Amino acid sequence: MPISKTRNAVALAAAFCFGPGALVPAAQARSFTPLPGPPVTQVSVQDGAITITGPAGYCLDSSATRERSDGVFVMLGNCTRLYRHAQQSPEISAVLTALVSAPSDAPQSPSPDALERYFRSEDGRAALSVDNRAETVEIQEGHAQDGVLLLQLRDSSTERPAGLSDSTWRAVFALGNRLVSLAVTAHVEEPIDTEQSRQLLNSFIAAMQAANPSPPEASAPARILVPEAVSSAGDPLPKNSMRQSTLTPQDVNSIP
Repeated sequence: MPISKTRNAVALAAAFCFGPGALVPAAQARSFTPLPGPPVTQVSVQDGAITITGPAGYCLDSSATRERSDGVFVMLGNCTRLYRHAQQSPEISAVLTALVSAPSDAPQSPSPDALERYFRSEDGRAALSVDNRAETVEIQEGHAQDGVLLLQLRDSSTERPAGLSDSTWRAVFALGNRLVSLAVTAHVEEPIDTEQSRQLLNSFIAAMQAANPSPPEASAPARILVPEAVSSAGDPLPKNSMRQSTLTPQDVNSIP
């Protein structure tokens, strides 16, 4: 893949990454009432091109799901907390999020190494910060696994939700002509260790890849602009939780 196209793909990936401020679970809100009806475990987005689903025991918070022509954000949590009649709880409980880019005009294939170089840069760490400040983010681990970039990061942002851990595991990978970012963040009151976080993230990746076995067809140039999210409680999520990046391919070109 030519370096210019790789850099463009890296810039696209960076454009839809967001800090754990987007991970405020609706079920954490004091006013939240479990939803009636059967639990919703998956949703088709972007005209059926992509199916978003999580590991067993995880359900969608439909009120915190946002879809527009230029990006999709979905939040998942413990089914028994989100739905009144749910009976299956996950083996490991945390908050999961999925963000899917709009389709590009060609398949996306940025290498995990190129993605990691970006996210270790000042601009990349700022893109991962709730406060949009690079100095709040420490990337503790990063490696490739079957074409997927896995990152463990810690964010000390002052606007980080108090009910969630400051540690997040994130995966970034391509699904055809779209890029996907998946994240796992633990509840402060229900901590999970590094191995459990990685296990849960791997299960999330596997569920997404199984639900989307064929690369979606390209249909339009990619544009990333994910709208402000609102929880089931009706409260806006913290600022910068979902935002349009100002990063350009020229910015990525300057990264060694």
